[in-house]
Amino acid sequence: MDFPCPKNFDDMIYIKGLIHGAGVWDAEAKECMMNHAIPASFMPAFRVDVFEWMVGMGVILKDAWRAAEFVRHEYGLPFTPDKPYTDWDQWTIKRCRKILYMVLKGRIIEYLLLKMKAGRI
Repeated sequence: MDFPCPKNFDDMIYIKGLIHGAGVWDAEAKECMMNHAIPASFMPAFRVDVFEWMVGMGVILKDAWRAAEFVRHEYGLPFTPDKPYTDWDQWTIKRCRKILYMVLKGRIIEYLLLKMKAGRI
């Protein structure tokens, strides 16, 4: 499977997160990034992305964190926010239901920093 070339460190973090998660990177995500020029940082690649999206939709912090943990561990979204949805929100909900496992963002950053320190990136 080919992946888009990262343009900066943030893209590199998100692309690695998409690659190392299960059910996060698929043909649909590739289509959005390659053909529709959606940056990697717009994709739900980490638990914190789901959490921030839920908070942005008006969900209280405790429930947003619980929902993000459910998505991270393959349980899907336990509920959906009550706000009206845009097309992007509907797409995000659909993506969250497909995710089997999300790697932690801190682990990906640590991995990339160690690779950079070793001169392998």
